[in-house]
Amino acid sequence: FLLFLTKIEEEPNKNTDKKSIEDESWSPSEDMTLIKYVKRFGRKWDIIGRKIHRSKFTCRSRYNKLTNK
Repeated sequence: FLLFLTKIEEEPNKNTDKKSIEDESWSPSEDMTLIKYVKRFGRKWDIIGRKIHRSKFTCRSRYNKLTNK
C-alpha cells in the first residue's frame, strides 16, 4: 500500500500543465454545434458532451444559457 502511494506522488499531474477545454469560453460555432446536437439527440447531455469534448454539465448549462431556460 505504501509503495502504491509513493508511486502516485512521484507522477506529475499532467492536468495542471494544460488548460482544460472546460475552462475555455464557447465559440459561436460551438454554440451552433451544441444546438444542432440537442435537436438531433434531445437532451442527452452525456452523448452531446462526448461529441464536443465538454462535460455534460457544461453542455446543459450552456444550452440553458443560450435558450434562457
